Order: sequence, then structure tokens, then C-alpha cells
Amino acid sequence: MATGKLTALSFGVAADDWNVLQTARPNVLLIGSDQAVAGFLPLLLPRLQPPVTDSPNGTLTLPTALSGTLILRDVQRLVAGDQQRVSVWMAEPARRTQVISTAPGQLYPLVERKVLSEPLFYCLNVLTIALTSPVASV
Repeated sequence: MATGKLTALSFGVAADDWNVLQTARPNVLLIGSDQAVAGFLPLLLPRLQPPVTDSPNGTLTLPTALSGTLILRDVQRLVAGDQQRVSVWMAEPARRTQVISTAPGQLYPLVERKVLSEPLFYCLNVLTIALTSPVASV
């Protein structure tokens, strides 16, 4: 069946991960190129709980709503003060916001070098999905 339409599988996302992403709403770390992230997010957006706040290019915009979704792009660019702000914001007892964070590569080396907060790293990557370059389904 040739549709030419991109699906989660087109980006290398396993069916189980896609199911968990849609049903359990975990915090997700998307690792991939800008092209892969830009192609995958439109597939994900209709499945995210509103309001959706997008925090692009390592800038930090935290939503005021206690639920919804925060897309935190290029998390590796967050400076220490912003990492602390995100950690405190995520720890608010009534907070039910899903965080979708993105990075072009693995973040654990930044944790090892103490550039990225270890507790924040583990809060952001409850589910890690390595995106591949999109390939149209055939």
C-alpha cells in the first residue's frame, strides 16, 4: 500500500513507543536532526493535550496552566538558571503538564560533564525516542 504519507514509523518510532506516547502522556525526549524533529512534531501535535506552549531554540517560556503540554526545543541550550527554573516548575505538586523536549544528540554526556542537571535529565526523558531521517512509507 503506497500512500506517501509520513507516519511515526517513517521516523523510526516503534509502534509500542507511539502507543505509550499517545496514551500515557509521559515526558518525552526526542533526539534527532532539526529536519526529523520538524517532520515528526506535526504528527504529534494533534495528540497533545492543550494548551500547547512551544519554547523554541533553547529559550525558556513556561506555561502558567497546570496542565497541557510544553515543547522544549534544543534542551541542551538551556543555561543553568533556566534548567533550575524548569526543575522547580515541573516539581509543582499540582502540575500535570507533559514535556516534549528535543535535542540533536544524546544528552547524557552533558550530564557527565555537569553541563546539564542530572535530575532534570531524568525528568525530561521518561521516554526517549531517537528519530531517524523521515522516509515516506511505501
